[in-house]
Amino acid sequence: MADVPIYSSVDDVVAMSGIKPEDFELEDDMGSAEDALTAEDKLNALVFSWLVSIKDFIDRNRNRNYTAEETAVAAVIDKWGTVIYPATVATPVPSGIHNIALRAACNMASMALLRRETAVQRVDLVQRLKGDEVFSPALLHDLAQYPSKPRFRMAVSKTTKPNVYDILRQPGMGYYS
Repeated sequence: MADVPIYSSVDDVVAMSGIKPEDFELEDDMGSAEDALTAEDKLNALVFSWLVSIKDFIDRNRNRNYTAEETAVAAVIDKWGTVIYPATVATPVPSGIHNIALRAACNMASMALLRRETAVQRVDLVQRLKGDEVFSPALLHDLAQYPSKPRFRMAVSKTTKPNVYDILRQPGMGYYS
């Protein structure tokens, strides 16, 4: 669980949302002592899975992986100016990204609790789940404050070939200037 990078932390989400294992009817395992999971461990695993999903959404939305980015800060250069060894340092994840992930995970916790209490609502013969919005417009607005990496795009436009006579007729060009 700890090898997967996430934004925010399980402890912060549990503290901010106030969720408890009893809210999800999680109980301690009755198996052998070494394989048994406590209700707290199960809750932490649930919140961790939410944070992994949220990190994936943020990374895809911004087209970047904040935990894997590095910044060149210094380089060893020989007397001829050749870079021998560029030094890179992991760029810290902006605290706002951690905050957005924390708030989204709290939204997911409240959505999960709401679904347990009032799962389905009938509207014009269509069943709709209540509270289906993890990334609210406010969270998406805050996320938009962080620049995304551009995606490669290629635009093809049709143009006509320039007429050499028209180019030469422009002021300062060719024989007619």
